[in-house]
Amino acid sequence: MTVLDDKIVPKVEEILDKYGKDLTVRDPGSDSYDPDTGLTTPGTPTDHVIKASPPWPYDYKLVDGQVIRPSDSWILMAKSGLPFTEPKVGWEIFVDSEEWTVVDTDTIWSGEQIAAYTCQLRK
Repeated sequence: MTVLDDKIVPKVEEILDKYGKDLTVRDPGSDSYDPDTGLTTPGTPTDHVIKASPPWPYDYKLVDGQVIRPSDSWILMAKSGLPFTEPKVGWEIFVDSEEWTVVDTDTIWSGEQIAAYTCQLRK
């Protein structure tokens, strides 16, 4: 662990806890395959309420219509304190009455540790 990890990781969580918004993250669960029957059973979804930034629209200069669409937004969530390992593409995020789907994730490192994740969201 580095000096930056010691300072930045807890600070990111502190700021998002204080100024963030409650969001519900839905983990769809893992499918299981039974080789004897050849059937796949869908996973059991689990909802997690976390504090994160509210969705922010992308700067119009970044919108290319394919990778980033005009209606896409992004959020920032602290790594520390998450009830799951990391957000995944395809997960659903619920903000107030809006439903979003995670279409991309990225990590923000503070040194040797992940301080936060960004998630690109699409309606």
